[in-house]
Amino acid sequence: MEGTHGISSWKWLFIIAGALAVALGVVMGFVLPSLPFGVARTGHFLFPSQQEKVALLARTEAGKPLAM
Repeated sequence: MEGTHGISSWKWLFIIAGALAVALGVVMGFVLPSLPFGVARTGHFLFPSQQEKVALLARTEAGKPLAM
Protein backbone atom coordinates (compact mmCIF):
# COMPACT_ATOMS: atom_id res chain seq x y z
CA MET A 1 0.00 0.00 0.00
CA GLU A 2 3.04 2.19 -0.21
CA GLY A 3 2.05 5.51 -1.78
CA THR A 4 -1.67 4.78 -2.06
CA HIS A 5 -3.52 8.11 -1.85
CA GLY A 6 -0.18 9.72 -1.03
CA ILE A 7 0.07 8.00 2.35
CA SER A 8 3.09 5.91 3.28
CA SER A 9 2.67 2.31 4.42
CA TRP A 10 3.47 2.93 8.10
CA LYS A 11 0.69 5.52 8.25
CA TRP A 12 -1.73 3.02 6.68
CA LEU A 13 -0.81 0.56 9.43
CA PHE A 14 -1.82 3.06 12.11
CA ILE A 15 -5.00 4.06 10.24
CA ILE A 16 -6.17 0.45 9.84
CA ALA A 17 -5.24 -0.57 13.40
CA GLY A 18 -6.94 2.52 14.82
CA ALA A 19 -10.09 1.99 12.79
CA LEU A 20 -10.31 -1.64 13.97
CA ALA A 21 -9.84 -0.59 17.60
CA VAL A 22 -12.56 2.05 17.36
CA ALA A 23 -14.96 -0.36 15.63
CA LEU A 24 -14.34 -3.04 18.25
CA GLY A 25 -14.92 -0.50 21.02
CA VAL A 26 -18.26 0.52 19.56
CA VAL A 27 -19.36 -3.11 19.17
CA MET A 28 -18.35 -3.91 22.76
CA GLY A 29 -20.44 -1.00 24.00
CA PHE A 30 -23.52 -2.82 22.72
CA VAL A 31 -22.49 -6.38 23.57
CA LEU A 32 -21.22 -6.07 27.15
CA PRO A 33 -23.77 -5.79 29.95
CA SER A 34 -24.54 -2.52 31.69
CA LEU A 35 -24.65 -1.95 35.44
CA PRO A 36 -25.40 -5.01 37.62
CA PHE A 37 -28.85 -3.81 38.69
CA GLY A 38 -29.89 -3.26 35.08
CA VAL A 39 -28.71 -6.75 34.12
CA ALA A 40 -30.59 -8.33 37.02
CA ARG A 41 -33.77 -6.41 36.19
CA THR A 42 -33.89 -6.72 32.40
CA GLY A 43 -31.63 -9.72 31.78
CA HIS A 44 -28.70 -10.24 29.45
CA PHE A 45 -27.50 -13.14 27.32
CA LEU A 46 -24.41 -13.53 29.54
CA PHE A 47 -26.62 -14.11 32.62
CA PRO A 48 -29.53 -16.23 31.34
CA SER A 49 -30.74 -17.91 34.54
CA GLN A 50 -32.47 -16.35 37.53
CA GLN A 51 -29.89 -17.96 39.85
CA GLU A 52 -27.07 -16.08 38.09
CA LYS A 53 -28.97 -12.80 38.37
CA VAL A 54 -29.50 -13.32 42.12
CA ALA A 55 -25.80 -14.13 42.59
CA LEU A 56 -24.87 -11.00 40.63
CA LEU A 57 -27.00 -8.80 42.90
CA ALA A 58 -25.66 -10.50 46.04
CA ARG A 59 -22.05 -9.91 44.99
CA THR A 60 -22.83 -6.30 44.11
CA GLU A 61 -24.44 -5.68 47.50
CA ALA A 62 -21.56 -7.41 49.33
CA GLY A 63 -19.02 -5.14 47.62
CA LYS A 64 -20.67 -1.85 48.62
CA PRO A 65 -18.99 0.16 51.39
CA LEU A 66 -20.99 0.72 54.55
CA ALA A 67 -22.84 4.03 54.75
CA MET A 68 -21.58 6.40 57.41
